[in-house]
Amino acid sequence: MLPIVLHRNDSNPSMYFRLWDQDNEVYVDITASTHIVIAKFREKGEDTILAAIYCDKVSPAFGLVRMDWPADTLHDVDAGRYEIEVQLVQSSTSGTITAATAADPCSIT
Repeated sequence: MLPIVLHRNDSNPSMYFRLWDQDNEVYVDITASTHIVIAKFREKGEDTILAAIYCDKVSPAFGLVRMDWPADTLHDVDAGRYEIEVQLVQSSTSGTITAATAADPCSIT
């Protein structure tokens, strides 16, 4: 994976993620209204989430989502290495099931 370079106080561009099922070699279908995709932004190797950002479904049948940076997300972060964990959550009346997660590295300059 290549690092994603971001700049302090950056709010653009939007980031796009495509959810892929490696076992079955198909895109993950997230068309159901119970499927929620969350991007979790944190320092690389750390557990503390700096921001949890809900993603918009762009092409749900093909697992494509867009994450728009909230205006203040990158305001107070130090330069360094960070990662974004993309989590697919399936909500239901009986609770929440995490279906998949994946992390991509990024750097703040």
